[in-house]
Amino acid sequence: MTTELETILVIEPENNLREKAKNDLCEQGFQVIAADCWRNAMQLVESCNGQIDLIITDIIIPELNGRQLAKKFRGKSKGLCILFMSDEYPDDMNESKTEVCNASGQKTFSSSSLTQRVIDVLKRRKLSLQKK
Repeated sequence: MTTELETILVIEPENNLREKAKNDLCEQGFQVIAADCWRNAMQLVESCNGQIDLIITDIIIPELNGRQLAKKFRGKSKGLCILFMSDEYPDDMNESKTEVCNASGQKTFSSSSLTQRVIDVLKRRKLSLQKK
């Protein structure tokens, strides 16, 4: 369980995966919003006044790759982290070139592995923000 109410944005074009991730994380106490594409996700981020702690997305989504997505969302929320979930990890995607708290994992996931990955990324985010 989480100790704070972190807000997570799931960007996933596949409805079943998007809903699974959303439901699994909601059950663990996270506040989760979801979008089927980066454009809808950007509208959600703007409507939340940048109060997004973590974005979970595929590395490859229609119209963008993970690096492009990170660039679009950079600066929209203080200390925003991105967790890339994908069965493919392109050679040109280097986590250190996008955001401090980037992480990656398999797109097909169990509830417990997704939750643990999210908790780990959010802990790193919190430590990073405390150092600033």
